[in-house]
Amino acid sequence: MDLLIVIKQLFKKVMSFKAGNIQIGKKEDPQKTEAPLSSTKLDLSTEELEIILRGLKKSTFTGEQLETVYKLVLKLQNKYLSLTKK
Repeated sequence: MDLLIVIKQLFKKVMSFKAGNIQIGKKEDPQKTEAPLSSTKLDLSTEELEIILRGLKKSTFTGEQLETVYKLVLKLQNKYLSLTKK
């Protein structure tokens, strides 16, 4: 899978905002809201994680993206380490 496609899919899962039906002045039903982002599951192999981490290593980011990318890399590294220890 192309590295750019993998990164785009990952960023969509991590940084997406969905606005399907916007109604101003109407309160949302709390039971109909989507699952929180932290409960999103993404199963990646060690090889896929290596590709993403290498791509991020060679990339350049702006200052405003830095904190988000840093947190993302930490999550990817932790997942990678947990898979390689098994």
